[in-house]
Amino acid sequence: MTTVPQILQCATALFLERGYERTSMEAVARGVGISAPSLYWHFANKEELCFTILFDLSQHLNSQIEALPANEPAANRLRRFVYTHVVTLVRYIEERGDTRLLYSFPQLSERLSTAHQEALQRLTEGFISVLRSILDAGEREEAWALSDATVVTYAIANLGDMVTSWYRPGGRLTIEQIGQQYGQLAVAIARAERPIVTPKTQS
Repeated sequence: MTTVPQILQCATALFLERGYERTSMEAVARGVGISAPSLYWHFANKEELCFTILFDLSQHLNSQIEALPANEPAANRLRRFVYTHVVTLVRYIEERGDTRLLYSFPQLSERLSTAHQEALQRLTEGFISVLRSILDAGEREEAWALSDATVVTYAIANLGDMVTSWYRPGGRLTIEQIGQQYGQLAVAIARAERPIVTPKTQS
């Protein structure tokens, strides 16, 4: 493992255990086993270190989402989107050893500068934009008819995030199997939004 991944892993653990305010650059350096000047050579300050952790997570997820094929029927695209969201998040967080990272994301991001918060927001908006485009395509294909596309977009976006709160390796289902089921659930949510047509009564 190179120095930067070690720094990010150690800093993540400290931020989650102690919180942003009580985590110092010196503590991170001690945890990694390097000098404080060496740490400052990689990261100018604590905020830059925290931003890098959050940005890397968001950027990694977005890169996987943006690589998905766009020339399939909307239902297939939605299944792939949710599957990728679920599996990518869990695998990324597992590699870093702590599922609390996702749920501490809002609290940690509040400690960042406006510029850093805006950079994270742009990644979130990119993620949401891809999902919304899939749902819009489904309406054009008449795969579903949404009464409120914004509500459905955010409901489906939150599906993947919630998996990390309860998934544990070695359980009855693999994360890939869970991702497949969540993909089917997302399609069911979209299709459930189709307005109910009441048959006309004969006079």
